[in-house]
Amino acid sequence: MVRQAEAVTQQVAEAKSATLQQAIALRTREGEQQQRYQLAELAAKLDLHERQQQALLAEQERIGAIHGAELGRRQATATLELTVQQQQLDQRLRELQAEVVAVVEKARAVSPDLIAALQAFGDRALAEKMAESMAPLAILGGESVAEVLARLLRGSPLARLLPGAANEPAKS
Repeated sequence: MVRQAEAVTQQVAEAKSATLQQAIALRTREGEQQQRYQLAELAAKLDLHERQQQALLAEQERIGAIHGAELGRRQATATLELTVQQQQLDQRLRELQAEVVAVVEKARAVSPDLIAALQAFGDRALAEKMAESMAPLAILGGESVAEVLARLLRGSPLARLLPGAANEPAKS
């Protein structure tokens, strides 16, 4: 009976030991499973973070490309505006040069002979106007208009315009 009792106790102990071993094995497998799950979860988070970083980098590259294109357009626009302004300045310079040449040609056209002719014409017109305005004075003074003008213009460049003035000596 003691043998049977001991055998039962041993069987109970073996059964308890087997149960304990199975419980330990189960806990070990659960721990391993939990570790695999956590590793998988970390790997997924790491993969997600890496994808987010790649997406952010790709977005930054697109923004950089857009910004570069925009800068290129602005530079092209500024270059075009500068070119147009330079062309306008060149055109204005050519116009001014043409005006200067025209003025120089006009100045060359005004020769000393033309100036003398214009001066003589003006002097004659002045002499005529003076003769018209002196006529009443000459009548009142009893002299001719030519005598009054000759006396008035004696010694001036206009005296040569009067008829016979070149032959008369200057009287004081």
